[in-house]
Amino acid sequence: MAAITRSGRYYLTAFGLAFLAGLALGNFTYLLSGLLLLGFLLFGIRQGYPRSVVIERETSTARCTVGDIVTVRVEARIRKGVGFLLLHDKLPGVFDLVDGNNTHLVWKGAGERRVQYEYRMKCTKRGGFSLAGTVAHGVNPLGLVASRPVAAAEDHELIVEPRILKVRQVKHMRGKAVSIFPSGDRARLGTLTNEFSEIRDYQRGDPLKSVNWKATAKASTEDLLTLMVNEYEVEGKKAVWFFIDAADYMEVGSTLTNTFDQTVEAALELLEHFIGRGFRVGGTVYNSAGGAHEAPLFYPDHGRSQFLKVVKVLTGITTSSAHEGLPAAVERCRGFLARERPMVLLVTRPEGDFERTVHGVKRLMSYATTGRHRSPIMLLAPQVRTAARESQDISDLALLVAEEEAHSMNKKLRRMGVSLVEWDPQHSPVAAVLARGVRTR
Repeated sequence: MAAITRSGRYYLTAFGLAFLAGLALGNFTYLLSGLLLLGFLLFGIRQGYPRSVVIERETSTARCTVGDIVTVRVEARIRKGVGFLLLHDKLPGVFDLVDGNNTHLVWKGAGERRVQYEYRMKCTKRGGFSLAGTVAHGVNPLGLVASRPVAAAEDHELIVEPRILKVRQVKHMRGKAVSIFPSGDRARLGTLTNEFSEIRDYQRGDPLKSVNWKATAKASTEDLLTLMVNEYEVEGKKAVWFFIDAADYMEVGSTLTNTFDQTVEAALELLEHFIGRGFRVGGTVYNSAGGAHEAPLFYPDHGRSQFLKVVKVLTGITTSSAHEGLPAAVERCRGFLARERPMVLLVTRPEGDFERTVHGVKRLMSYATTGRHRSPIMLLAPQVRTAARESQDISDLALLVAEEEAHSMNKKLRRMGVSLVEWDPQHSPVAAVLARGVRTR
């Protein structure tokens, strides 16, 4: 038997009081009133509802990007029963209903009835979502018993990928890193060409055929043999290695829009820019849910397939309060960093974990530096002032103090030689910021 609602319990209580009062006082009017209430209650409870309902639902796409509009179409065939039927689609909290209605109340009389409707929703957050199937509830017309589910459609999976805008150019950054991400930089590993690069000291693993014996004779003494080797340019462009911070302090804003999602989009814009220009791209995500053991690690590769692989993984990345820190992430990649000395793209809010960020940058520089050669490091630092103000997470005074502290920390990183780009995701796309160039001091 279906559960009686609060209204039904009120009628039941009124019947009991009237009937007992009539018996106790011998009052026929009270007895009759109680019986009338009981009759009304039994009549309302026994009211039927539609049965044998078949629901079909389809979405306009199974994969989209943030900001896209997805259309959902629902068709319900009600074959038996008489009464009210409530059709409802439960949407995830990060979806915004922009057109139509996802809830419909219909009346089923004699004969079969077919109901069709559609609505449109906007995808505001990246990730994989399970859209619950449309549920049909039989509704009691007098509201005396709770509604009962009589049919449901199958769930649908929807993949929402980050939105990626085109970065047409990345101008040189002014600072200690004279040429950040220059398009002509060559790789350290790969097939050697005949283009001479420099004479350098012998390193373990260098082939003997590369030894420059004339330079060796000049550099050696009677007591010490100093081998010098010829180094030639390598085919292909330099590799770009990215570190993306997925700590909880990266996620400022609301369920519909937040800085972490916008930061992921900005990072993908840059990665697509470099892959499109022949760079090999690899990297890792740190501070993500699952810890260091489950952190994704991309070996450097080029081409569209590598970019799609990165997009697929970053679509499902979630933030975490368990912070491993940048130094631990650098240690996981130290073999590659020391071997190839890639250009580094670091995406984080330095003020979120400043000490470990500085420590991690120092390790990056130690692994990616040989002699006078230092691989450039670009730090993309999202500013959260607008998102924090809109979500009312912080007062204006506290926000001002936090901004001053963040600027002070960013200056220290710039003095270390990091090309640091500050940008407000809410006000301007990262493509516009990088295209017009950024002063780093």
